[in-house]
Amino acid sequence: MAVTLAKVAVLVGLLAELERDAVGFLPSSTPIRMSKMMPSLDCKVLPRIGRPVYASPSDEDEEDEPLSDDAFMSLIQFETRCGRLDRAEESWQQYVEQKPSASTYVKYAQWAESDANNLPLAAKVYQEMTKKLG
Repeated sequence: MAVTLAKVAVLVGLLAELERDAVGFLPSSTPIRMSKMMPSLDCKVLPRIGRPVYASPSDEDEEDEPLSDDAFMSLIQFETRCGRLDRAEESWQQYVEQKPSASTYVKYAQWAESDANNLPLAAKVYQEMTKKLG
C-alpha cells in the first residue's frame, strides 16, 4: 500500500477528527486545519463532503512511498482503540507484507494474543512466519 504525503496528511486529519468526535471535544462539523501544523500543505474544503482536503503541489510529481513503521503502528493502535479489530488485522497483514521480518511477525502475534484476544490468529501468524522466513 503506497501513499503520498498528501494522502498521509488526509489520514492524519481524518483520524484526529474521528478521535475528537469520539471523545466529544469538538462537534463533527468543525473542520480541522492541518495547515497550522503543516504549513507547506494547502488546505481546501470539498463542497460535496465538507471535509478538509490537503494537497501539496510537489506530491503529484513524487512516486508513492510505502507507509512508515510508525504510521502503520499508529493506524493499528487507533483501529484497536476504536474496537475495529478487523481493520486493525488488515493493517497488520499489510504491514507484514511490506516488512516481512521476524520482529514484525512477533509484534503481530503478540497483538493478536493480547489486544485482540485471538489465540488462533496468533498461532496462524507464528505458522506463517515459519513458512515465509524459514
